Amino acid sequence: MLLYIYSTMIDFFHLILILLKKRAFFIQNVRLSRLPIPANLPLLNPQKNSD
Repeated sequence: MLLYIYSTMIDFFHLILILLKKRAFFIQNVRLSRLPIPANLPLLNPQKNSD
């Protein structure tokens, strides 16, 4: 019984961590998309760098 509670808590914690990571990544993307991205940054926009 204790093991079941323990594993459920770990799963729940893992889910929260995943959600927090996704939220942080989404906020980072929104922040990046609000900034004017120069054309000479192939790291941020690789699709413009096709020559």
